Amino acid sequence: MSPGLLNEVTMTQPLMTRFQVLEFVRDELGIPLSLTTLEKMCMPSVGKGPPVAGMWSRRPLYDREAVRAWALELARAPHRLSRPGPAPAAA
Repeated sequence: MSPGLLNEVTMTQPLMTRFQVLEFVRDELGIPLSLTTLEKMCMPSVGKGPPVAGMWSRRPLYDREAVRAWALELARAPHRLSRPGPAPAAA
């Protein structure tokens, strides 16, 4: 991430730590999420966590709006069941 982009992000809203992301998703968005699930999703080998907006030493920081978009994408409509539906009626 370029330094200019980080400045643009921090000027609009403060960046959040991973624990603040957890509180935001659970409390403000009402999406059930545990710390262990969030930690697992953020592992580089899994790569399904929210996008990192910047780093403070070794600690990743996250943009609130990017986290909102990420969480709402995770909470989209459920997948269809893999079993087939009822057979069509014979004519």
